[in-house]
Parts: sequence; C-alpha cells; structure tokens
Amino acid sequence: MNLEKTLSVKELISSLSLLKKNAFWLVIAALIDAVFFLAYGFFTGSVSRKISEHAILLSNKLSPLLAEQHAQKGVLELLIGPELRAMTGKLVILVLILFAITYVLYCIFHGTSWWMATKIAEKETSYHTYLIGFAKVNLIWLAGYILFKVLDVFISLRYLLIQKILPNETNTAGYVLFAFLIVLSLAAFFSYPTLKARTLFKTPIKLSVQLVILCAAFFIIAYTLPMTIARLLHGEQIALIVGLIILFPTIILIKVYATRVLYVHTHT
Repeated sequence: MNLEKTLSVKELISSLSLLKKNAFWLVIAALIDAVFFLAYGFFTGSVSRKISEHAILLSNKLSPLLAEQHAQKGVLELLIGPELRAMTGKLVILVLILFAITYVLYCIFHGTSWWMATKIAEKETSYHTYLIGFAKVNLIWLAGYILFKVLDVFISLRYLLIQKILPNETNTAGYVLFAFLIVLSLAAFFSYPTLKARTLFKTPIKLSVQLVILCAAFFIIAYTLPMTIARLLHGEQIALIVGLIILFPTIILIKVYATRVLYVHTHT
C-alpha cells in the first residue's frame, strides 16, 4: 500500500476518533456553519435584490443599444460608454459592496469553524493568529472570484450575442472559466488547513485526488440523504431535521479530515 493511500485511510480513522473525542467542538463548529447561511441571507438580502433589479434595468437599456449599433460596438464598450456608464458604475459598486459583506461574514464564520476543525484535528493555533491568516489567504481567493465573476458576466453576454448569429456555437470560453472556478475552489479548500495559498500545488496529485474524491463523496451522501428521506417519508420537516443533524457535522468531518491529511503530509 503506497504512502498516499495509507495516509488517507489512517487519517480518516483518526478524524472520526477525534470528532468523537471532541463532540462539544463538533457541535459548536457545525452550528456556526449553519448560522452562516442565516447571517448571509440577513446581511446581503437587500443588496442582492438591488443588484438583480439594477442588472435587469441595465440589460433592458443594453439590448436596444446593441440593436442600434448592429454589432459595431462590443458589449464592454457599450457598458462603459456615455449612455450606460453611470448605470454600470452603480452596478459595480453594488457588487463590490456584496463582495465586501460576504468576505467579512465568510472570514468570521468559516474562519471560526475552520479554526475549531484544526483544534479538533490537534493542530494547535491561537484563534487570533488563525483568523488573521484565514483573512489574508482569502484576499487571494476573493480577488480570483471577482475576476471570475467579471469574466463570467462578459462571456455570458458575449455568448448570448454569438447565439443570435450562430445558434449552435459552443461556449468554449464558458467551459474554460468553469474549470478555472473549480481550480480556484480547490486551491482555497486546500489552503485553509495550512493557511498557505500554494498548498494544492505542492500536494502530490495522487493524495490530492484521493482527498477530493473522499471529501466530495462525504458531502454528496450527507446532502442527498435528507432529500431521499423526504421522498420516502413525504416529510420535509423530517428531512430538514435530518439534514441539520447530518450535513453540517459532515462538513466539519471534511474539514478535520483535510486538516489531518494536509498537516501530516507537510510535516513528514
């Protein structure tokens, strides 16, 4: 049995044992992850609605301009042109506000949850030190995500225009952008146990693949099981309760397991 496979199995068993040993921290961390979604909806709801309303208004203004220009001007050129510059600027400001709120909430809630996971995993770091490192490394992922969203909007609008001319054209750029998002998400996930942005790229590919597959499997099972129960028992409330009991503790298991695997690997 090779080192990567041995490490993956060994640390999975260790993670389950540590969760049992630290049941209190497991419950608190799971609750923090659950509360994050409530806090996110509360603090970003009004901004998200304004963004949707403003995007619709901007789209309604953009469509006739595109028709008038007969494709002589690109989407980006029209968006920053005199007719739409003010509306585009307002939309950009609203989006930046949304990103800022999301960043703060994410760092507070998920930073705390990940710190608790590292504590359960017996990787001792002070809360203050970890939260500062978590916030710093997330500045990189925030910048990457902003770049993704900007490109996503531009590519989506461009593809809609191309479809009017070539209905069967493949959105190749969209697939490439989606691949970028996956790599960005994995890089962020791998960085949290070590607080180093390059962890994904320094981890052996076999170990990375095994870790990703196992963590994805845990999440998919925990996510789909409540829905299966709801269909079988015809009870949405039961599914919600089962989901809260299973899903969020499973997420903590994933965090603890990833921390154990990546921390042990970097210290062997």
